Amino acid sequence: MNPVAKVIKTFITEHISYRLYKEAETFFRDRLMKDKEKRSFYAYFVKKDTQKSKEKERYCILRFRVPTYMIFAAAIQYVFAYEYIESKGYIPVIDMEWEYLFRQFQLGKDNLWEYCFNQRVTVEEALKKDYVLVETFGMPGTWLNQMCVELNGKKDDHYIHAVQDNWREYYTKVNKYIKKSWLIKPELVKEYQQKYGCKIKEEDLVLGVALRESFSADAYNKMHEESQKVYDNHPMCPGIIETLEIVKKYIKQWGCNKIFLSTIFQESLELFLQEFGDSVIYVDRDRNSLNDYKTKPDGWAMNNKEIYEYHQRNSDIRNMTVTYMEEIIGLSKCDYLIAAKSSGSIAALAMNGGKYKDIYILPDKNNIERY
Repeated sequence: MNPVAKVIKTFITEHISYRLYKEAETFFRDRLMKDKEKRSFYAYFVKKDTQKSKEKERYCILRFRVPTYMIFAAAIQYVFAYEYIESKGYIPVIDMEWEYLFRQFQLGKDNLWEYCFNQRVTVEEALKKDYVLVETFGMPGTWLNQMCVELNGKKDDHYIHAVQDNWREYYTKVNKYIKKSWLIKPELVKEYQQKYGCKIKEEDLVLGVALRESFSADAYNKMHEESQKVYDNHPMCPGIIETLEIVKKYIKQWGCNKIFLSTIFQESLELFLQEFGDSVIYVDRDRNSLNDYKTKPDGWAMNNKEIYEYHQRNSDIRNMTVTYMEEIIGLSKCDYLIAAKSSGSIAALAMNGGKYKDIYILPDKNNIERY
């Protein structure tokens, strides 16, 4: 048996009553793996038995492990999870932590979600309640609910997609759902407006450009082999030079006079500034360089403890997450959008809710269906 599974099984046996464990198992029955080994690993915890409690509310804490999920990859899944959990009579609460912390049975220590979003209660507040289910990490199976059918026509398609056809109708529907679960912190919207939104006049026509250069041949060809295996399951978007030509075509066709740019690499920003000058608006944040892409430690080749310790030493995950949110807020407020397939682009489309004048989704050579 997997060592982690053994620890979890021991924890359940010694600390959780059989009745409550079976209730949790029933609650998530349509999402549990058939394989017995995996079922023990993806078990569900119940905080405590409170038959005498006067509290009527029941809470379910959903755990998304970092870096497998970053802020918008988790947000897309959470929309469906939120609907499912709420339909079962529970109040959903999301906890995004480093996988290493979850494996130490820590909750609410450093929740990335709460950097950018409000919740009905925080994780720390939920843990003080009398009736709490805590889902383990891993996200096995699907969140089966009507939202999947309404958006995607299939009950097991629990993704928001980057769609071109009928996009306005699609994202209008999506926006109805995210309003309940994506409670963006008002102070972040205010900060975006004070720093960047103020540069846009009422008469301006702004083209949002959402790049995802790590999902392109430019970056792929410099990756570690193990990382390439992972990125084979992600979109393969046009390189920066090809994308620039697409932007030049549409900025003329749509008559835009400003660009709001979201980019990972510093070289991409410099290329756009060289081409479009002061008409480019961008969030002032740390960016990677394509030149040292291969020389940096390869996250996919490290274990969860090494990843956690590396980021504790070398990165400001809070600032990175918050400034990325500011970019997505900016993209969602543009008049037009050109976007690579990524969770950030999908988030901007969802937040905009079908109000763009027009959009163009960059082609994906890998044809990944979940995006």
